[in-house]
Amino acid sequence: MNASQVDHLAILASAGSGKTFRLAHRFIELMARGEEPERIGAMTFSRKAAGEIFDTIVNRLCEASRTEDIARDVGRHAKVEGLRSRDCLSLLESLLEAMDRLQIGTLDSFAVRIVRAFPLELGIPMEFDVMESGGSVARAARSEVLRGILERRLVKLSAQEGFLQSFKQATFGEERKSLVRELDRFVKDFHTTYRIHPVESGWGVAGKVWPRPSPWFSPVKDVKEGAARLRAFAVAKGYPDSIRQRWFDFADEAARYRPGSPWIRPIEYMMKKLLPLADELPRGSIAVRLDRTDCELDAKAGEACMALVRHVMWCEILKSLETTSGIFQILHAFEGIYNDRVRRLGLLTFEDVQFLLYPETSPGGGTRLSTVSGDDRLYIDYRLDGRL
Repeated sequence: MNASQVDHLAILASAGSGKTFRLAHRFIELMARGEEPERIGAMTFSRKAAGEIFDTIVNRLCEASRTEDIARDVGRHAKVEGLRSRDCLSLLESLLEAMDRLQIGTLDSFAVRIVRAFPLELGIPMEFDVMESGGSVARAARSEVLRGILERRLVKLSAQEGFLQSFKQATFGEERKSLVRELDRFVKDFHTTYRIHPVESGWGVAGKVWPRPSPWFSPVKDVKEGAARLRAFAVAKGYPDSIRQRWFDFADEAARYRPGSPWIRPIEYMMKKLLPLADELPRGSIAVRLDRTDCELDAKAGEACMALVRHVMWCEILKSLETTSGIFQILHAFEGIYNDRVRRLGLLTFEDVQFLLYPETSPGGGTRLSTVSGDDRLYIDYRLDGRL
């Protein structure tokens, strides 16, 4: 039985459940079935885990090469019948002879090795350094680009004004203590999402969120009329002053609510009460409990409440769409300048490396390195030393 007859295998397990042990024996299994150790890729997330995989392989083969009982145990776990001590010694020798060529490491280091083989095709310098994505060097580079935008050193005045306008749009004029700090937060929180989908039509566009029309995303024409009807309802019912004032405050604040309006107490209190009843409000004959008082709504009062609830929700949705659109513009401006001023000078993060190898999100569509046949396939294999 040769290596090509070994099926692919997915192992799903939580931490501490023995994945390293199982993967080490999978490696031994492939070697026992004739695969060269340097052609086996064993990738994990951390250097420590990669070291543990290698150590486990070596230790198990060392033990098995001395004792037939352990050799049989290794064979049982590796699913290789008839494994003997001399076989394990031979596998150990092959493994150690190929140590400088082994592909036991982290996913990040594997991706970096591929990128180092194709720098010109990927549009980066032939010599580059890799920064930790959340490390001090990466943070300093990000802040330097943001400060450069704000100080007009990296962009034209018109571009800077557009950038700041996008910031206002993204924050809806909320007071901020530090502009650079807030911009840095936007980049940190949303940059990966931008790189996955760097297309403006996917950000802040209602049709992308709701392919079919949503009843919540449409302006309400009779807001003032609804507020007046709700006030009249509260007066006619003869509620206590405190309850009547609850209805008055909500009616007044909801009627003048606009995208970006503060979420003040009268709005918050009543929206928590009314939103869960949205499906029932237009039908009436429903009770809303305010401050231990049950308020029975007829159909007209229910419709008035629903009109105001829909208006507030429409304003909030519109604000969110505008904010999302503004965030896109900020990220788009940042990405272009960061790419020119940081990546093209040879400073990449591990995330940059991943995106370089994913052509759908690379600038300009990227260079596909996963050709499966033809001369390009041979060229790629040669550049990677034909190891895998």
